Amino acid sequence: MAGSIDFSGIIPASVAGEIISIAAEESAVLTLGRRVPMPSGQQEMPVQTGLPVAGWVAQPGGRKPFTDLSVDMVNMKAEEVAAVITIPQAYIDDSSIALWDFARPQIASAIARALDTAVLFGTNAPASFPTGGITAAAYCQTAAGGAGEDAASIANEAMGLVEAEGLTVTGHTADIKAQAVLRNLRDNTGAFLLGPTATQSSGLQSFWGYPIVWDQFPAAETEDFITGHWPSLQIGVRQDVTYAISDQAVVADGAGKVLVSAFQDNTVIMKAHARFGVIVTKDPTEKVPAGAKPFASAALTA
Repeated sequence: MAGSIDFSGIIPASVAGEIISIAAEESAVLTLGRRVPMPSGQQEMPVQTGLPVAGWVAQPGGRKPFTDLSVDMVNMKAEEVAAVITIPQAYIDDSSIALWDFARPQIASAIARALDTAVLFGTNAPASFPTGGITAAAYCQTAAGGAGEDAASIANEAMGLVEAEGLTVTGHTADIKAQAVLRNLRDNTGAFLLGPTATQSSGLQSFWGYPIVWDQFPAAETEDFITGHWPSLQIGVRQDVTYAISDQAVVADGAGKVLVSAFQDNTVIMKAHARFGVIVTKDPTEKVPAGAKPFASAALTA
């Protein structure tokens, strides 16, 4: 039976909270979307399907006009995302190396990448997640861009598509390769249009006055900029990141073949997992009563 090692003093008790906070910093969807606590594995969420309408009363004491607030219930299901890493036993034996500082960023990054690619593009996403991610045609429009348009104009066009739906833009995410294009934007005199705080800084950056989270999109994705009304993306958090660590466990592939044996290979195996649910709402607006598309994408580096 696989045993566990005593890692008291190596990894602090606040490990789960620290991992989720780091994952949130690296994840575009956890940063920009609306996080919703999930008290159970499945939760019904109210989704508005119609707009209430107010009317003027014809005379004092007159009958007030009737309006209806149409709401449907949508099921949000918590799905598990996990990461398993191996750590050489020598790292644990060597007191000069802080194991937690070594392992924490890798686990957080792996969870953030898996969540972002599933939610943004539908990559390896569970069946309960929005099909194709938020960039699917059901939720997202694409800014075509025109001949001679620079990256800032194309990004502005994408924002305009969201606003034309009757929704306010609340933020963006973009592939890090777009940073160089935006940094190099110049006016007619050759001066740079965007300062360093708009495209590169240590804190949460902004673009066109809204927060932007730089991410690493899959290489196959042609669009490298996503803007939108991010409250329409609801991320249910059923279980913050929890972990287990063992010096006797094994790592196997999908066919059951053992890839790593902690006991035989003198390593320690660390597992971290969390559970998230995802829904995207298409809220009715005055411009699109049937339900507005909350996102738009564009290719800034094409």
